[in-house]
Amino acid sequence: MEAQHPADGQVKVAIIGSGNIGSDLMYKLLKQPGHMELVLLTGIDPASDGLARARSLGIRASHEGIKETWTL
Repeated sequence: MEAQHPADGQVKVAIIGSGNIGSDLMYKLLKQPGHMELVLLTGIDPASDGLARARSLGIRASHEGIKETWTL
């Protein structure tokens, strides 16, 4: 079975975890996105520094997981 790819060739991705590792990965994806488009950073702490950083960079961020934001 062949995978379907968007017309622009980029795959939308979300990072689960807004701590140090998730934030580091966010910066790496923004610096060199390749075929990935970061569309969401999610965590469990609404006061997370990582979520605040993502929002300041224009990345959608949520402390409610991916359920409410599934339609990326």
